[in-house]
Amino acid sequence: KVETHKGRYLQDNLSTSTTFLFGFKLKARPLCGSTGKENLGGRRGSGARYIAQTGRCLNDRLREHQMDAERAASDSQHPIVIHGRKCPGCAPNFAGATAMGGHCERVGREIIEAYRMATSPQNISTPSISLSRKEIIFLRPTMEAER
Repeated sequence: KVETHKGRYLQDNLSTSTTFLFGFKLKARPLCGSTGKENLGGRRGSGARYIAQTGRCLNDRLREHQMDAERAASDSQHPIVIHGRKCPGCAPNFAGATAMGGHCERVGREIIEAYRMATSPQNISTPSISLSRKEIIFLRPTMEAER
């Protein structure tokens, strides 16, 4: 039986919590010139990605991010809101969120999160921990094998 609740399915079957990402899609053609080569004719959004880790249900966390973005004050420092101010033609694509990997320990999820952020040029979020260049090189074979 395949469950429809993707986050719970991944947690139950992989015995892990998840690190997730979602991209942005365009509501209309971009008004800003900062979208660059990732724009691909205005069909894919700015290419920006929000990467984060959670030990909770993925769908619950995404719903919270969506509410945060919709109800944000004008001075909000949430990365999704800040990107929305810079690129008004973009909108978060919460439905397109994907699980990038998982680990049962918080530190493991934070390492995955930091690696994915460091290797994603379109990332707009801040990692919970910092990885040195040597650590990223050391982790690369393992992380790329798990993709």
